[in-house]
Amino acid sequence: IHYVDTLVKACHYYDRIISTCFNNHIEFRKAFDEAAVVFVNQNNVTKSGNDQFNFNKTPELLGRYSHAVLVTHSLIPQEQTSEAINKLFLVLKYTESKDSFEKYYNWNLLSRLINKTSSSDDNEGNVIAQMKTNFGQDYSMKSHQLTQDARISDELSRNFKSSMQEDDHPLPFDFHIAVFKNGSCKLPECPPINIPQEIAPAMNSFIEYYGKQYEGRTLAWYHNKSFGEIIYNAGPLMNKKYTFTVSVYQMTILLLFNERTAWTVEEIKESTLIETNILTQVLPILERTKLLTKNSTGAYELFQNYKSSKHKHDINVPIKSELKTGSEEAVNDEVQNQRNFVLQAVMVRLMKANQTMRHSDLIAETIAAVSNRFKPNVTRIKRTIDCLIEKEYLKRDEEEADRYVYIS
Repeated sequence: IHYVDTLVKACHYYDRIISTCFNNHIEFRKAFDEAAVVFVNQNNVTKSGNDQFNFNKTPELLGRYSHAVLVTHSLIPQEQTSEAINKLFLVLKYTESKDSFEKYYNWNLLSRLINKTSSSDDNEGNVIAQMKTNFGQDYSMKSHQLTQDARISDELSRNFKSSMQEDDHPLPFDFHIAVFKNGSCKLPECPPINIPQEIAPAMNSFIEYYGKQYEGRTLAWYHNKSFGEIIYNAGPLMNKKYTFTVSVYQMTILLLFNERTAWTVEEIKESTLIETNILTQVLPILERTKLLTKNSTGAYELFQNYKSSKHKHDINVPIKSELKTGSEEAVNDEVQNQRNFVLQAVMVRLMKANQTMRHSDLIAETIAAVSNRFKPNVTRIKRTIDCLIEKEYLKRDEEEADRYVYIS
């Protein structure tokens, strides 16, 4: 927040000078815009090591800022949210890697929609509307689709619950499903687990209901994004009630202890099918919170004398593989691949329209076509041209070496 505020103050300071001292002269305004681009993208805070693909930390920092503004319990007062959103778009205007920001924003938006931590639907809509106005419909399309999917999911969950009631099979607990189309958010595959018998009937009923509503569609379950609440009746008489917000992995392990009091790691793994790299992260959390303890044989036991002054606890901690998703490295990899496809598509479209183009014209028009999303370097464009020649979308002119011909 401090970083964005500092940039905005600098922009406003020089903007006032140009307005009052130079009467908004076009040359001064142009010079200011060019300087702002350099300042926003190449200062000591935002520089990152991957200059080859023109990445910097500006989009990531703006992504964090937008999440801090839009999440519940924000550090920014509700009455200042609109002003904060305007600050975001002022800095984003001068950010070169707008496609990177889009990725960070959508990862955080997905998190807010799944966890129901968005401070306001109106604020989310305001940001997406400004994306569309400032950078075009394509730029805001995935963000808009995510919010559409969330609204449809809410209605789907309500209808599912009503359907179960009407069939005299009411759910024994509150059950909410968030369904997002694969096109609006592509998540890494999540390994399957053995869902607890307490939850499995509700999931199976929803799969059947969804299949009837949307014939031909299949559901992929992301347990690493799922969570719930369990109630632990502690004490010798089981008369002390505590509520824990847990991940599905944590819930799956804890519910095993309804069957018996002690489980070895191998038994937990065999019963739950949770992968070892996940299990080794989840079990220590349950041990640190004193829900589980290790006995003399190394097996885990439920700590029945659990005591706490608080009756509600949130121990849903993201696992390492989940933290990687949406990280700088993961976003940069995804953006790099997407840029390759964007450059290829733009060049093919230009060549098809013109049939033949000089090397310098193709480079100049390609840069102009993608400049509203990112700034490609010439080396990357040349590699893309070579790639298209290999794929036989275009070829070099036999008479003019610096001219390309479209292959229909």
